Amino acid sequence: MVYDLLQAAVATTDDKNQYIDDGLDNFLAFGFRPGSEVKQPYRLCLPEKLPAEFTVVATFKPISSRTSYLFAVLNPFDTIVQLGLRIS
Repeated sequence: MVYDLLQAAVATTDDKNQYIDDGLDNFLAFGFRPGSEVKQPYRLCLPEKLPAEFTVVATFKPISSRTSYLFAVLNPFDTIVQLGLRIS
């Protein structure tokens, strides 16, 4: 089973922090500038419960060395990262 987390990211021309870029092999990729924040209920992209073992695959080109999350699943109060991919 594959869950595509980019389904949550919908680039629009109104959002100056998101853009479409060239990805690997000239496929389209989403670009996120500093200050980008894409929020969706996790149920739109993930099942209620993940398998005990799973893999997260991501390709990214950081533009700064600042520690941040590439993505994170937060609790309903946005206070605890329950699952995330942190870049440091």
